[in-house]
Amino acid sequence: SASATEIQSGAELNVEPDIGDQGLVWTSARKGSGYSHSDGNAEITIEDGGNYMVYVNVPLRGNVARGSVGLTINLDDEYVEGARGQQGYIRNANDHKDASIHFSGVISAEAGQVLTVITEQLAAVGSITVQADRAASILIEKLGDDGLFSDSFTGTTAGENLNPNDKTALSFIGDGISDDIIDETIFSNEGDNEENIVIKKAGSYLLSFNSTFTGGNARANPRVTVEVNGSVVPGATSLAHYNRHASGHDEVTGSFVALLSDLAVDDVVTVSVQREGNGGTVTSPEGGRVVLQAKAASEIAAGTPPRFSSFSGGLSGFSASLDDSGLKLDAATLKATLN
Repeated sequence: SASATEIQSGAELNVEPDIGDQGLVWTSARKGSGYSHSDGNAEITIEDGGNYMVYVNVPLRGNVARGSVGLTINLDDEYVEGARGQQGYIRNANDHKDASIHFSGVISAEAGQVLTVITEQLAAVGSITVQADRAASILIEKLGDDGLFSDSFTGTTAGENLNPNDKTALSFIGDGISDDIIDETIFSNEGDNEENIVIKKAGSYLLSFNSTFTGGNARANPRVTVEVNGSVVPGATSLAHYNRHASGHDEVTGSFVALLSDLAVDDVVTVSVQREGNGGTVTSPEGGRVVLQAKAASEIAAGTPPRFSSFSGGLSGFSASLDDSGLKLDAATLKATLN
């Protein structure tokens, strides 16, 4: 993990494409043996081949009407397909001067490849920098194939339009080979129901979503949601895909991460899109990717005080659960007060 406030050429992030010296310059916060990096440089060397979860976040500020900075992730100076952050639109009106760009997704790297994150101008010309007293951040985590589902999409079950009037599930196109990964002991995604990720082992799962969007009428904004058995997961929603279609602002991206807790065997996970702003056909020529990682239950250290793990209720009463995996609770000392 590391932070940055500038690119190689300086504080200005809204630079023309392909001029060089565009890589974010990182200062390490934590560096495991699987990575090589010197503070003050843009290059992060991946020592071992494999699958890596990469998170990048950049807070932006600028006085540029319809400005937009984008980030791309490169391996050995070659762009990684679909690895973009382009949701940093700044209107510079009604005090809208701040934005941010994000990417979360799985990248497959070979041993010795060099990862860089570059920024570039996507819309209007003008000065856009990292917000004062804040910093860009990156986190890279090596993953195994066990407990992992990673698949790509370019459209929905109804076709290529990612801005439909009615909510429609994304259609996954992988088959468990090439860059697509599926641990078949934990997930199923096959047959005619290519939109369904079926859970085969109960537990909690970390989901990440990223996609590129282009097209639609001016001010199109597809909504992305996650469902379990058809019910929307609270908080697992992204609406940050606004496309102004003016001043060169024609491409956006979506990215979010959400924990799906306590899934059961045969639960079905879907990711869906639906029109939120203006209509028109929105497509994703580079595609997007959905990743699910099985997460082991947390282990509470000895000596940890008892804690609430769930609470629910209403006017008719309440129900609460306490875990005392560490220190044991003296039940005689437990009291409930209604305020």
